[in-house]
Amino acid sequence: MQDVSHTTGDAMQETDVRRLLHVAYMEWVGAQHRFHLVYTDEDIDKAIFAWDEAEKRYNALLRIVKSNRD
Repeated sequence: MQDVSHTTGDAMQETDVRRLLHVAYMEWVGAQHRFHLVYTDEDIDKAIFAWDEAEKRYNALLRIVKSNRD
């Protein structure tokens, strides 16, 4: 993990957002994999909900990263 103790302001915030983006991406991929492993209707519904929420979080953070590049 990158040491951000020497960064300040926007640089630290951008690093934090990028780290959150990576975590959100891994959660999204994990939710996709879990969807393919469930069998009951209740578990399928939960997996779809988790997949959808993870995708929304990833896309929201991605928009933040893209807007900060401009």
